[in-house]
Amino acid sequence: MKRGEKYADWTPEERKQHNAHQRKHRMAQTSEQRARQKHANRKHWHSRQPEQKRLRSRKTTLRKYQLTPAEYQRRVEAQENLCAICRQPERKICRFTGEVQLLSVDHNHKTTEIRGLLCDRCNRTLGMVDDQTWVLAAAIAYLDRYREQVPL
Repeated sequence: MKRGEKYADWTPEERKQHNAHQRKHRMAQTSEQRARQKHANRKHWHSRQPEQKRLRSRKTTLRKYQLTPAEYQRRVEAQENLCAICRQPERKICRFTGEVQLLSVDHNHKTTEIRGLLCDRCNRTLGMVDDQTWVLAAAIAYLDRYREQVPL
């Protein structure tokens, strides 16, 4: 086991020795220490690999909805890179890359059918009302009731 050598290149005996050492080290830590270390490792990886984080996240999302990157791009172009609800471009900045986030895939939670692409704000709004249209209708009625009259 030379420093920098890949685990895949190790002999079975070297792997066994390494795994035993790792197990012993993990058993000495509390679950809180392990969780803290896992979080630190993940945060460190993301800070060094922001583009990889963004791509991995996007691939996971697309796989979840059985969308290919080309199909996602086709939907983005069909919506002119605007949110399907507010017709505004995405404004949220990714905390890892510092770039504007991609539009979110909105779907029916019961059928998993894709409805469209939404900005983060509209996607969260639908999530908060649990896709219940009566809540949105009640919110509109509430706002209309207290709308200030614009002076002529």
